[in-house]
Amino acid sequence: MNRNFFLLISGQGISQIGNSVFYLALSWFLLSQENGTREFATIMLVNAIPGIVFPLFFGIVIDRLPKKWILFFSDFFRSIVFIVMSYLYYINRLDFCSFIILGFLNSIFSVVFDPTLSATIPFIVEKGRLEKANSISNGLMSISGLIGLFLGGVLLQFIGVGGVLIFNSVSFLCAAFFEFCIQVPYFKSGKILNFSGFYGEIKESIIFVVKNPAIPYIMGIGLVLTLFIYPAGNVIFPILLKNTIKVNELFFSFIQSGYPLGIIIGTAIIFLGKSETRKNPLGLMVVCSFIMGFNVLIWGLISRFYAVNNWANILILTLSVIFMGILTIIIGIKAMTYMQANTPKRMLGKVFSLYQMFSSSLVPLGVMLYSIAVISLGAGVIFFYAFLIVVFLTLLIYIMGKWRAIKIEKVL
Repeated sequence: MNRNFFLLISGQGISQIGNSVFYLALSWFLLSQENGTREFATIMLVNAIPGIVFPLFFGIVIDRLPKKWILFFSDFFRSIVFIVMSYLYYINRLDFCSFIILGFLNSIFSVVFDPTLSATIPFIVEKGRLEKANSISNGLMSISGLIGLFLGGVLLQFIGVGGVLIFNSVSFLCAAFFEFCIQVPYFKSGKILNFSGFYGEIKESIIFVVKNPAIPYIMGIGLVLTLFIYPAGNVIFPILLKNTIKVNELFFSFIQSGYPLGIIIGTAIIFLGKSETRKNPLGLMVVCSFIMGFNVLIWGLISRFYAVNNWANILILTLSVIFMGILTIIIGIKAMTYMQANTPKRMLGKVFSLYQMFSSSLVPLGVMLYSIAVISLGAGVIFFYAFLIVVFLTLLIYIMGKWRAIKIEKVL
């Protein structure tokens, strides 16, 4: 592990702990208020807006400016946001409007930081080690998230919401210090950034993605899972556990903790396996997508025909959630590594921002669709529809990708 990568993931891990602690404190604080549920949902919706609106512009900025300083200032300004938030809390001025404004700013800096991180790794890690680097990065994020959730509960108990906000500010300040010490190669663009240049660079990145023989289909499967699997697990699955199976609080938490555990296991599998940065992961992603679809089908079968609170169901559901975590991280790491290795370095920021824009748009759309569907159809039926849709769209994307590959071979 080289020095720059060690500093990068160290800062990333510290900031992830702080972020997990913050979101736990945010939900606890808001949901304790009189109109907390509505305010919490509104803030989550507003926080999603930067990921939909700004990524394309930020992608161009990421490819033009030194990535080290983008990472540094993103975390430094997030630290300031949380200092202001903690100050307002202690003087009893942290109201709903303050949360909206400061949360929106925090989301903007996050939208800048995330694609910059993905675009920075290929600059400081050799191409043959990208897959292992991504597995370390993702594994550390999962472990840090678990630590943050555990630590958040302890900190809330002993130092309260204000102390948690200060803790979060310090965590981002520490992350910024690590990023300040990183050395990242910088290739200065000689192009002038005006409206014509902005449009030209956006067009260039879109053309690159569309004409690539694999990347659009890799992105396509990722977006299908984002729209149909992610909300099934986050909206409908908790309803299955609480209202259909009727598990208690302990098993409710235990079953869902299988997901981050699966991510850690999947990360270990990738790390210990053979690195393949050039191999097209589309076939592997199709297999993983099918298995995730069958996992959802199992949820539907239990919900419709065997909704009993017993050890067999708890074991099956826990194992299925663990498999979801394993498959999610395998797909994520394989797709990210291939895109990093096969995208020109001058376009990494734009390509990752483009994908982030689509995925950020689909997450709230999927949650909204599933929320409406569960009211109209019930949780059990939705799992069956999700299974059919995921399998059909995955198969369609795979066929299109294979047809495109055959067509390119004939031309060559």
